[in-house]
Amino acid sequence: MKQIILFLLFLLPFFSAKAISGDPCKWSALIEACKKGGEELEKLTSDPIILITFYTLEKNSIIRSSPEYLENLSNVYQEYPQLVGEIKAGIQASQSKKNLISNLSTAENETAVREILAEQKSIEKFAKFDDSFLPDDPKIIDGVYIEQQDPASDALNAIKEERDKYRNALKEIEDKTSSDYKTTKNKIGLESEKAAEKASDELIPEIYNDATMKPLEFVMPGKSGQFDRIYYDTKNKKFIIVEAKGGSSKIGTRLYEQKNYEQGTDEYLLSIIDHMQERGDQNAKDLADELSVAYDAKKIDYLLVKQEFNTNTGALKPTKISKFKLEFNKQ
Repeated sequence: MKQIILFLLFLLPFFSAKAISGDPCKWSALIEACKKGGEELEKLTSDPIILITFYTLEKNSIIRSSPEYLENLSNVYQEYPQLVGEIKAGIQASQSKKNLISNLSTAENETAVREILAEQKSIEKFAKFDDSFLPDDPKIIDGVYIEQQDPASDALNAIKEERDKYRNALKEIEDKTSSDYKTTKNKIGLESEKAAEKASDELIPEIYNDATMKPLEFVMPGKSGQFDRIYYDTKNKKFIIVEAKGGSSKIGTRLYEQKNYEQGTDEYLLSIIDHMQERGDQNAKDLADELSVAYDAKKIDYLLVKQEFNTNTGALKPTKISKFKLEFNKQ
């Protein structure tokens, strides 16, 4: 196996064929062949990009059975063959392979890939998810709440249409290094984020029957130092904090006590509360005090709301809501 991988690494920089893209049927056939062993896989394809993608994930059968992650990783290898060794090593060493593959798939250039891999090495603690989230809800699949958005609300569709407008405009810009291209791409990102926030506003009150949104009407020195949404469940007297991710937006990291922690950890949450207390206006400080008390009482649910879009059509994908697993061990 090691000799095969080394040979594939040698071939990749010279290989120009495109990896499979957007064809789940072809991926499914490869997945089934891979389950029977490397020899069966190699009978089906000689594409070194496809083979190195599967061999990178040889010890993770769950991700290796996902067409989405396989396609994302193969596209990364195809785009950056000169970095395949570093990427492979980074993924195999990662404690959060799914997040790393997702993050790499959004990288715009070689520098961004290297930065993501470097950041990965520096993370002290990765987020974990609570598989017991809403165990009796029929919309829960493998610990994730899934809302099909078919049909979506008028408000969510309006955001999608605005996003489509910028997507179409982006296709008309030939110079990808121009300020117009970057500005338009940023606008797509902003609309994607708005969609995730709107989906959160629509779904959280359904999941938590008595939850109401806390107005985030306070002054902070930058959006990176605050949560996307905060709700309060009056019945259970708990806060629901949401990180809303639209499109291909990735989970971020933040320094806490001189170490780097991933979004969704206790340390990340507490770093935001500290930031609100230290840098916000009086309204921010008051809310931070309430959140601090709630954390000590284990009265916080910390959620990730993802609103993705079909990369080809721009259509809304199902909204996915996961619950981060807090340890409540920081006092």
